[in-house]
Amino acid sequence: MSETKQFEVGAFRLHRFRFEKDNKTVFPCTIASHQGPGKRCDVITGFIRSLWLDETEEQILEYQEYAHVFPESQTYQAMCWLHENIFQQDASFLKQELSSRPFLILIAVDYDNVVGYKIGYQDRPRRFYSWFGGVDPTYRGRGIASELMRRQHLWCRQNGYQTVRTYTKNKWRDMLILNLRHGFDVIGTYTDSQGEPKIILEKRL
Repeated sequence: MSETKQFEVGAFRLHRFRFEKDNKTVFPCTIASHQGPGKRCDVITGFIRSLWLDETEEQILEYQEYAHVFPESQTYQAMCWLHENIFQQDASFLKQELSSRPFLILIAVDYDNVVGYKIGYQDRPRRFYSWFGGVDPTYRGRGIASELMRRQHLWCRQNGYQTVRTYTKNKWRDMLILNLRHGFDVIGTYTDSQGEPKIILEKRL
């Protein structure tokens, strides 16, 4: 068992762990330790599966939708932790950018552990911008990114959007391929402020 992250939520300090077996991550969990005076109570907030769990057992994920509202604090912090680990950037700017516009956050949860997310917002009337998204490396290859995208596009159609736009880089081949498979077309390229070329993709709903 190895601890991978700590962060504080109210009176609790959250500890992220990975349990490993044969050099493979078996499952992640979160343990919350109470920081109140004179007290200590450790609570398993992620469901801990047994170490002898059959690896072929079907995984059941929960998908959560947050339209124009943010997830509760613990879930939001776990999503930010995942974002920081995938993109190697501080996630504190996410809430500031989203607060002034209609937005949608989709989260994939495995026994209270955030294992995938997708964030987007309205950038102009009837057009939705698919902004950030990612999946925990230990959960990739299971269709989570595709399901998050499918749910995002369904929500966009139901809420009157006509197109979805996104941007990616050539080095992010998996994301580029995923977008193309889900009906996006390459409509152009541009060079960002850091001098990196970006690919513009758009899909009509």
